[in-house]
Amino acid sequence: MTTGRKRGIAAVAAALAWLAVPGTGAAPAGAAPAGTTRGAVTDRPAAVVPAAGPAARTPIPVGPAPAAAETAPAAAPPAPAAPASAPAAPASAPAATHAPAAAEPAAAAPPAPVPSPAAPEPVLVRLSNPGAVVVHPRRQIAATVVARNETRVAAEIASAVVEVLAEVGQTVLRGDVLARLDDEDWRLALERAQAQRDAAAAKAQLAERQLVRTRELQQNNFVSSEALNQRESEVASQKAELRALEVQVATARRQLDRTLVRAPFDAVVRTRSAQLGELTNPGTPMFVLTQTSGAEVSVRVPLDEAEPFMQSREPLFESAGRRFPVKVLRVSPVVDPEGRTREARLVFLGAAPPPGTEGRLSWQDPRAHLPADVFVRRDGQLGVFVETAGKARFVPTPDAQEGRPAIVDLPEPSRVVVRGQALLTEGDPVRAGAPR
Repeated sequence: MTTGRKRGIAAVAAALAWLAVPGTGAAPAGAAPAGTTRGAVTDRPAAVVPAAGPAARTPIPVGPAPAAAETAPAAAPPAPAAPASAPAAPASAPAATHAPAAAEPAAAAPPAPVPSPAAPEPVLVRLSNPGAVVVHPRRQIAATVVARNETRVAAEIASAVVEVLAEVGQTVLRGDVLARLDDEDWRLALERAQAQRDAAAAKAQLAERQLVRTRELQQNNFVSSEALNQRESEVASQKAELRALEVQVATARRQLDRTLVRAPFDAVVRTRSAQLGELTNPGTPMFVLTQTSGAEVSVRVPLDEAEPFMQSREPLFESAGRRFPVKVLRVSPVVDPEGRTREARLVFLGAAPPPGTEGRLSWQDPRAHLPADVFVRRDGQLGVFVETAGKARFVPTPDAQEGRPAIVDLPEPSRVVVRGQALLTEGDPVRAGAPR
């Protein structure tokens, strides 16, 4: 390669480097003036490179300039840059029209308008009024059939057991004799009281006859009024003594009757502690009886459900595959401090299992609940989505549990999202439709 060709290539490289710097007004050192090529013919027009921005770039000489440069003398020194006042060559006239644009900064173009984001499409969900989806779940709790009365039958007098007539498991009726006690002493006491009463009755009759006779004599003035008053006092005293002896007879008869230990109600003998020949004292338990009629269901209701339980619907006692309809009888106002429960009693509406039967009590909660499948979890909380003014709103339910219906305090007016709620977030636009 000749020296002239090398210099031409260097000049083109210098011009390209100058054009790569934006806002440069002068050509780099050693670069040829615009529209000319060092060592090339000056009347060749220069090709104009389109500007990359608002301002035009200085045109780059194109064409066979390197070939012309090869004919230049090898020892020729680089031509000095043309003075600023020198007249421009005719070939560079077209390029002069773009020079002022390169020297002056161009005005900034107005920013392009930013397109506003498109409104999100409403999420298709299935909506329902709360009243159409509420459920009344059935609750269950352990329960036991208990007897209305379970009594320890004890001896009322001190005597020996001479006969036992009831055994464990035996059904007895009210008034049936369970055991006999030795009654000899009480029978003698009754006879003595009766004899004393009869004697008092005879004295009272005599006193009354004497009173009648005295009244007749007093009318004929054969006795004084004082004698009449005395007879009347004797009659009153005899009658009072007779009444006292009659009470003694009744007491002796009652004591004699207590030698027969009787059942106070229809029952089943649960235990028997009376032994033949054993000496009993008043208050000594002899039998334990469990009443068979009027059995009740006993349950321990949690404190927070005691009030709704009183209005429970369709309570049923279930045991061994059988169901027995019952009715709430009462709920105790006393709270068990250990279990935080209140005892409730229910009565059977028909046939009843025997006391001691274990089972479960189920009832329908009177409070309105939302079904478990409408609940979703957001930010660690379970709740439901409702539609209010076309927007999805999440209503948290702190007391809700996974897979169980729960009570929700819903804002008014609102509709519950029953399908498609898994894809929703707070504030999403929603529209009733068939969710995908």
